[in-house]
Amino acid sequence: MGNFVFSIMTAAAELEQSTIRQRVNAGIAYAKENGTKSGKAIGRPRKSIDFTKVLEAFNRVEMNYTRAARLLTEQTGVKVTPGYVYNQIKRGG
Repeated sequence: MGNFVFSIMTAAAELEQSTIRQRVNAGIAYAKENGTKSGKAIGRPRKSIDFTKVLEAFNRVEMNYTRAARLLTEQTGVKVTPGYVYNQIKRGG
């Protein structure tokens, strides 16, 4: 009897989760297509940092990725990670 009740509750929970997922995805698709109530775009706007700034910061702090990331964060106000600096230097822009 306990397994039967557990199975019914599990099925109801899965159905609810599926319904929620469908509604969220439909809402996101609608907002991407038609915009939001406030008129703002979905998500954060992309902010890119010019490669020359990355290279300048990297050379300025004696080629240290962590210090270059901190310097770029202070200068631009955008959180920059050492991995981002590394990838930009490695790619060459």
